[in-house]
Amino acid sequence: FTTTFLISFHTPYYQSQPVLFYRGLILLLTVTIFFVIIAFIYCIKFHKNKLESIIAATVISFAINLSVFIILPVTVDRSITTYILSVISNNSHFDGLSQKDIVDKLIQQYVLNNGAVAKRLKEQLIINTIVKQKGYYKITNKGRSLIKLFQLVENVYNLSIIPNKGGIN
Repeated sequence: FTTTFLISFHTPYYQSQPVLFYRGLILLLTVTIFFVIIAFIYCIKFHKNKLESIIAATVISFAINLSVFIILPVTVDRSITTYILSVISNNSHFDGLSQKDIVDKLIQQYVLNNGAVAKRLKEQLIINTIVKQKGYYKITNKGRSLIKLFQLVENVYNLSIIPNKGGIN
């Protein structure tokens, strides 16, 4: 079940749905329906008394996959969305905002005024994913492990969020 769900992210099915959360839900429901149909056919032909157990296992698989999907890739994918929506909402008395206006506000307010980078660096220092040496930040082994986990999530769910290697341009 899980393998089929994860493979479905690498198919063209529902790629027209640009919101990862909704695409994932549609894929998960499609996989669940597929497995229920297969289970029903299997049980009718071979084991009529096991239908309830197979459907229960499918429902549990659905719930586990939904939980993991929401916790990992959806959270990663939506990290700035709430802020952007708030900026647009708070500026709705204007004719709207251009993408440049939104980017400028994001950088000025979210990153600079709110100290987003300083907050995140402090958090990462506390949890030991980075260290500060002579005024420079460096990744720790724990930080590298976390990046590997993020890259695995990115690959499994066919995302493109984590910047490529190469350092500062």
